[in-house]
Amino acid sequence: MLKERTLTKYSLFLIPIGILINFCGVKLALWLKLPVFLDSVGTILAAALGGYLPGILVGFFSNALNSMSDPITLYYGMLSILIAVAAAWFSSRRVFARTGTALVQTVPVFALIGGAMGSVLTWMLYDQSFGQGISAPLAHKLYDNTGLGMFWSQFTADVGIDLLDKLVTVALVCLLIRLLPDALLQKLPGGRCCLKSTTVLEKEEPGSCRGSVRNKVIGIIAVTAVVLGTLAVTISYLIYVNNSNKKDTVFCKSVAAMVSEEVDGDRVQQYLDTGNKDRSYEQTRERLQTMRDSLDGIKYIYVYQILEDGCHVVFDADTPDLKGEKLGAVVSPDEAFQPYYSDLLAGRSVPPIVSHGAYGWLLTVYQPITDSKGNCVAYAAADMAMSDVITDRYAFIIRMSSLLFGATIIIVAFAVWFAERNLVEPINAMTEAADEFAYENEIDRLQTTLRLRHLNISTGDEIENLYRALRKTVTDMVHYIGIINKNAALISQMQQNIILEFANMVESRDLNTGEHIRHTADYVRRLAEELQREGKFSDILTDSYIRQVANSAPLHDIGKIKISDTLLNKPGKLTPEEFEIMKTHTTAGRDILRGALDNLSPDNTEYMTQAINMATYHHERWDGAGYPEGLKGEQIPLCARIMAVADVYDALISKRSYKAPFTPGEATRIIISESGTHFDPSVVEAFLHLAGHNIDDEAKRASEQAPSKDQPQA
Repeated sequence: MLKERTLTKYSLFLIPIGILINFCGVKLALWLKLPVFLDSVGTILAAALGGYLPGILVGFFSNALNSMSDPITLYYGMLSILIAVAAAWFSSRRVFARTGTALVQTVPVFALIGGAMGSVLTWMLYDQSFGQGISAPLAHKLYDNTGLGMFWSQFTADVGIDLLDKLVTVALVCLLIRLLPDALLQKLPGGRCCLKSTTVLEKEEPGSCRGSVRNKVIGIIAVTAVVLGTLAVTISYLIYVNNSNKKDTVFCKSVAAMVSEEVDGDRVQQYLDTGNKDRSYEQTRERLQTMRDSLDGIKYIYVYQILEDGCHVVFDADTPDLKGEKLGAVVSPDEAFQPYYSDLLAGRSVPPIVSHGAYGWLLTVYQPITDSKGNCVAYAAADMAMSDVITDRYAFIIRMSSLLFGATIIIVAFAVWFAERNLVEPINAMTEAADEFAYENEIDRLQTTLRLRHLNISTGDEIENLYRALRKTVTDMVHYIGIINKNAALISQMQQNIILEFANMVESRDLNTGEHIRHTADYVRRLAEELQREGKFSDILTDSYIRQVANSAPLHDIGKIKISDTLLNKPGKLTPEEFEIMKTHTTAGRDILRGALDNLSPDNTEYMTQAINMATYHHERWDGAGYPEGLKGEQIPLCARIMAVADVYDALISKRSYKAPFTPGEATRIIISESGTHFDPSVVEAFLHLAGHNIDDEAKRASEQAPSKDQPQA
């Protein structure tokens, strides 16, 4: 967490540096009269090294500063912001790590944003004309010398110039990145992705749903910003249209009033009756013509006398596209004027009229012209082209939408930064610490506690409270786990001691066996571990299974507690009847352990299950000739097959009152001879691998131990 905050501080230095680079780049291009802009070098550099937010802020403020001298530049801020977003995205994929890759992949995208989208924006902002940028002269040449229309001439020129500009820009960015020391790049979020030596991207945040909270915040903020921005643009547009209509109407009325003041009402009828164009008529016509030519937005200025047979022309100023009607000509009124025609015949005032006729889409204002007696003798009219009005409205929408789009991205970028810094990063840090929680030993538990403590989350809100609660919970849990583990180890040791003492108590009745239970338990453990190393029975021989079998091995002869001391310690060979009684120690052990199993929790059943299997089946034979059930082959539980080898081997090398101990070699040969008949061949193979190693030492030590008194057979 501390590392991320330090990175944010380093990133902030990129903002003024990027703005300065953009400013100097523009001035340098103008001074050298280069056919490029160089106004996005700092934007792309800041985005590549610092991420989305620094790049966006550099692009926005660069355009804001340039708009002080050229206000229309502000509306191009949207494009700079898009370029910053694209540059940050490319940087996150290590595109800037190699200059060739950067030029091939980024230049077309940047040219599409700056050239193609910029051309459309220019076309809208400059009332569907070429604009005034570097590409304007080239656009004029294309228009004059090719068959391209105005728009496509402008589009081609803009894209061509911008391709060159972005080619130079990306090359400069890559050069600046190469000049920066690796130590500085390592301290910048995007800088590490620009290092050639970096072959692996930064580690993803923990969890498969990385950034889910961030994405929700982005979605909510983006939707809210778009909805509110759309409402703002709509309301602004409606207000603009309403004010524009009022302004245009007032303007047309004032023009019509000016025209009416220029015309002498007492002479209107004389002009129409005689058709003479005396000096006063010509002077008035010239003034009206000058008025039309000097007033932007006014398309037609004329004076009509409205009669039943139509509109009689008194004055009609020429336009660049259309020569005015001659004095006395009769013009048919447009259909839009029909509802007001009776008022016009009566000389009354009428409201502004919007018409779609032969002369185009027009806003017309009629102003009555009266004679000295106050009678309406004609109407002065001013027409405004509505297409120009609509173009202005489109331009307004484009300007507002551009500002809205740029503002939305800035808001979302700040929201992402805030969410990352104060929400996503703390949560992910805590999640990662929880995922990596280790409690196997005291060192792991201590490291877990220290790792969580070193996060040092201090957001000053509920996230910090959650962090403190989590830290306390983990600290307490680690403490209690330590206590539980110590108690569990103590209980486990006590359990093993009780089992061993109980088994010793049973075995002590058999004067022939001595240390038999300890030896067989050790042999069982070693045989199981060797089988595991050899990859045998991998679906059964887990570490937990081996531990359970080794711990329960001392109970394999627990059933002997029900065999009488006389029979158990009889010197010499047992009679068949006595041997049948001796064989019942297997089923007796099974019954004793099953009774104990009924009172155990489910967590301990596996341990007792292995004990029951060994006690019941350790005298079964691989060929099925054993007892008590005559199981054959793999019908015999694995733990009992292992115990069979360990039990017989220890009995062979142990000194008994009725026999001398076999040497380990002799005992091993006996075990080998009964492989596949008495014993599982796989277990015998593992036994042979051990026989050449440390099991021989144990065997020798066991054979050398002399019992305190003569012992009959086991």
